[in-house]
Amino acid sequence: MMVQPAGVSVRNCSVRVEANRVDEREQRYSLFDLTTDPGETIDIAASRVDLVDELAKRLRAWRTLQIDYYADTKLQKIEYPPILSD
Repeated sequence: MMVQPAGVSVRNCSVRVEANRVDEREQRYSLFDLTTDPGETIDIAASRVDLVDELAKRLRAWRTLQIDYYADTKLQKIEYPPILSD
């Protein structure tokens, strides 16, 4: 379960892996192929559900790390914000 500290908004997030970017807005995911659509005008999420699921999982993991980090003021004084390792 993810606990959201007071004052932290996590409604609009995105993650980019290679040439693909997934956005989460209002509990809905959009997926864009940045190689063929750098302006992000064509949402391909419906045709690449597998990739949306994979990137959404990474996004949730990253967001959980960030929320935990920013909830711990002692940790902020000794470490930089965490990143996902590949």
